[in-house]
Parts: sequence; structure tokens; C-alpha cells
Amino acid sequence: MRYLLFALVLIGLQISPAACLAAQVNILARAQKHLPTLSQITDLHWPDAPMREVMAGQIEQESRWNTKAELKTSREYGIGLAQITVTERFNNFEAAKRISALKDWQWEDRFNPRYQMTYLVLTDRANIRAVSKMFLDDANRWAGALVAYNAGMGTVLQRRAIERATTGRNSGLWFSGLDKYRMAYEKRLLYGRDLGERRNEYPHLVIRVRAPKYRGML
Repeated sequence: MRYLLFALVLIGLQISPAACLAAQVNILARAQKHLPTLSQITDLHWPDAPMREVMAGQIEQESRWNTKAELKTSREYGIGLAQITVTERFNNFEAAKRISALKDWQWEDRFNPRYQMTYLVLTDRANIRAVSKMFLDDANRWAGALVAYNAGMGTVLQRRAIERATTGRNSGLWFSGLDKYRMAYEKRLLYGRDLGERRNEYPHLVIRVRAPKYRGML
């Protein structure tokens, strides 16, 4: 599962509003450096992308706009702005190189921001196209696409099957739709929290919390 943990575990520790504001300013400063490139890449590969600000919100969620962000656990290694995941079973970096726009990307250059953002844009484009007929509007399509990015397309398809088996229909919604359903294994804990809850949280944070500040900037 792809989910970069940037949340601070605060036990008996209070972060001042000034410190929180400073952290947000730092994130936006890093974003300003890369937003023009993200816009160029989107214009090149996905000019009709809906709600383009979602991709900026996704990068903030994944890496806080840090090109050299790394997530290293016993389960996975996440790389850069898009937190491209490498595990024992799945190497998304090598898979990315099968895309013509990324065929020359070398491991030694894995922190290259243009390649990282190209990966994110092309992966999101593929996921949006895959879920386009499943959902009623762009916000819910993006939610499904983000869950596919974070947890795999199988999560979207399995929850959709459960919804249909439960209600006799598909709602065409992620929010207040597929987010209400769980596979049995999603009740297990990941990093101390319910897996299904984490999967639901990802599109909410990207679309509703982080993305709005970037509207009109791409």
C-alpha cells in the first residue's frame, strides 16, 4: 500500500500556531518552485485534465513538495515528490520506465523532479480514464483514481462489487458511496490505524484539504 506517513505523533507535545504556519509557508515555497514544471508536464501529457489542482494537492500529501523525500520501512521504499513505491513484490520505478516518456530514467537520477511529476501525471491520467465510467462527476472520479494510486485499482473494484452486492446497484460515488464499504482485511491495522480508514482519508485530504489552495495555479 502506498501511503506516506507525514503526520506527527504528538504525545504530550503541543505545536504552536506560529510553528504550524511556518511549516505551511515552507511547503508553499517549495511548491512555487515546482508548480510551473507541473503545469508544463500536464499541458504536454494531459491538457484536458479535470481539476488540475488535485495533482498539486496529491504531491503535497505524498511528499510536502520535497523532491528527495524518502519513506523507508520494512515493507516499502517510497521515492520523491510522487512517492514512487518499491517493494519486494512490486517495483513501480522499473514499471514506470516502460512508459515512453520515462524510458531513459535511471535509478541514480531517481530524485529528478521532472521525471517524478511526469510519473504522477501519467499515472493519474491512466487511473482517471480507468474509472471514468464508474463515477458520476470529476470529484468522485478523482477520489477513485487517488485510491487506485494509493492502494491499487483492486480496492476500487472490490468495494464497487461489495456496494452492488449490498444495495443492488452502483451509486457512482466515492464520497458517501464506496467509502462506506470495506473488505474484511481492511479492518486490520497499518501503522497503528485501521487500513480502511487510511484508504478513505487519502482522497479526502488530497481533494478537500490540500488541493483547493492550488486552484487556478496550474
